[in-house]
Amino acid sequence: MGQKILIVDDDIALRQYTAQLLIGCGYTVSQLGDADNLVNEARREEVDLILLDFHLPGVDGLMALRQLRSKLLTLPVIVMTADTNPQVILQCFRAGADDFIGKPFDEVYLSVIVERTLDRASLSLKNSVFRLLKYARHIDECEQSPAKECICGLEETIWEATQATRREKDIK
Repeated sequence: MGQKILIVDDDIALRQYTAQLLIGCGYTVSQLGDADNLVNEARREEVDLILLDFHLPGVDGLMALRQLRSKLLTLPVIVMTADTNPQVILQCFRAGADDFIGKPFDEVYLSVIVERTLDRASLSLKNSVFRLLKYARHIDECEQSPAKECICGLEETIWEATQATRREKDIK
C-alpha cells in the first residue's frame, strides 16, 4: 500500500480530480471538504501528507495549519490556493507549510512536489532516528562506564551546539 495523502478542499470536482491523479501515482488518498476536524482526522487516518486548500469554509487553511502545528503534528503539509499573493505564501510558510502550490496546477508539477515533500519528510525522520540512536548509544556506553562519564562525545557536542546558539543570539 502506498503512502497516504489527505486532500482538504471544498471544491469537490478539484478534490476528486486531485485524488484520482494521486491514486494514479500509487498513493492512497482520503478526502475532506473542510478543515473543521482536520487534527483528529489526520491522527485517525494516519496520513503521511496533507494537501490543504487555503480558502475553506469554517476553519480556513491557515488556521488549520496552525492547529496542526500547535498539536506538534509535524507531518508535511502542502498548501494549495489560487491566491498566489506573496503575502499569502509567506503566511503559509510562517505557519508551518512545507510547500505551496498555486491553482490551477500542472499534474506533473503536483506529483513532483508531493514526491519531493514526502522524500524530505522521510529524510528528516531518518535523521531524527539517527540522533536518537546516538543518544541511546550515549546512555548505553556512558552510563555503564565506571566513572559514569561521557566517553562517546555527545555531551561535548551538545555543549558546543549550545555555545554556538548563544553566539548566534549575541550577534543578532
